[in-house]
Amino acid sequence: MRSSIDIFNALHHQLMLVPDIVSEFENKSWTAVPHWLDWIKTSENLLKTFQFAECSKIAGIHAEILAVSHQEGTRMKQKKLLVSKCLESISPAQLIVSNLYEVAHNKIETAESLLRQIITTMKNSGLFEGQDVLDQSFAINLLNQILQNSQLSPSINNIIASLGYSDVLRLLKTELSNII
Repeated sequence: MRSSIDIFNALHHQLMLVPDIVSEFENKSWTAVPHWLDWIKTSENLLKTFQFAECSKIAGIHAEILAVSHQEGTRMKQKKLLVSKCLESISPAQLIVSNLYEVAHNKIETAESLLRQIITTMKNSGLFEGQDVLDQSFAINLLNQILQNSQLSPSINNIIASLGYSDVLRLLKTELSNII
């Protein structure tokens, strides 16, 4: 199963690059077009790697930009058309990545909230006294105990189905480290 946390981090990184690229266009930097094309290619490859069908939408945007660069005309006219096409493509391309980011973010946020509630309740009841909560085996045992609890297991099973066991374990370890 793909790691939702890894997907989230990769998409977040891509989205954080967009404002700087837009600023390059605003400042009429000669690096704006190559940086935007690199962003498009990286996003396309990222979505393809994580097997998102939306990689084809990014590929379509990429193709539209390439079509402009292959048009006949003077070099100056071609450059202006290329810059214009790149600027037109920023909003739809970043929206595709942003929508996927939001889905991953919501899954993670839901899981973190649930885990935080469970851990806070357990901490307040003194279950962590004298325990090394940062130990990997402690987190695994805790998750297994939660899964065996008839009241908690349906919720935990839902987030495991959504994110995967290893991502839930990663989030659990993060939440455990936050309570110390």
